[in-house]
Amino acid sequence: MDLARLFRPDPEAQLKKCTTLIRQNQRALDRHIRNIAQLEHKTTGQIRQAARRKDGGARSARMLAKELYRLRRQHARMESSKATLGSIGLQVRQQQAAVKVGNVLQSSSGVMRSVNSLVKMPELFQGMQELQMELVRAGVMDEMMDDALDIDQVEDDEGEEEIDAILEGITGTGRVEEAPAHIPEPEHVPGDIAVEQEEVGRMRDRLEALKS
Repeated sequence: MDLARLFRPDPEAQLKKCTTLIRQNQRALDRHIRNIAQLEHKTTGQIRQAARRKDGGARSARMLAKELYRLRRQHARMESSKATLGSIGLQVRQQQAAVKVGNVLQSSSGVMRSVNSLVKMPELFQGMQELQMELVRAGVMDEMMDDALDIDQVEDDEGEEEIDAILEGITGTGRVEEAPAHIPEPEHVPGDIAVEQEEVGRMRDRLEALKS
C-alpha cells in the first residue's frame, strides 16, 4: 500500500491551497514587472537627454542603452514566466474540477516541468518552492525537482547590434558618436558622465534588488 497517498490531505482543500499560492506568486511577479517597466521608462528618458549633450553624451547614451537592454531582457523573461504561471494555474483548476466530480488526482509532467522552470527564478524562488511542495502533497507532482537557482539570467551578453537598435529606436541616430574615434579618452571622467555612471549603478542595484 502507498502510505504517502493514504495520508495525503483532502485533495480539494490541498488544490485550493495551491491555487492561493499561485495567485500570490502572480501578484509578486506583477509587482516585479511594474518596477521593471518604470525603470525602462526612466532609462529611455535619460538616453534621450544624454544623446542631446555634446560633451560625453554619446558615451553616456550608450552606457544607458546597455542598461535598457538588460531591463528589456528581464521584462521579457518575466512576461514569459507570468504566462507559464498562468498555465500552471489552469492545470490546477482542471484538477480541482476533476476532483469535484469524483475523479482521482493525476500527477502531471507538464506541471512538473513548468514549476521546475520557475523555481529557478530568483524573483520567485521562495514562493515557487512552497508551491512545489504543496503540489507534491496534493499529488499533482510526484517529486520535488532540482531547486538550484538559475543565475545565468540576463547578464553581460548584450550585443552591439541590439544596443545600436535601441539607440536608433530612441534617438533615431544609431551609435550616437559625435567625437572622432582617434581622440584619446580623458583620464578623469567629466562631471556629467560621472553622474550618468552613478545613475546606472543605482539602476543595477535596483535591478538586483528585484531579483532578490
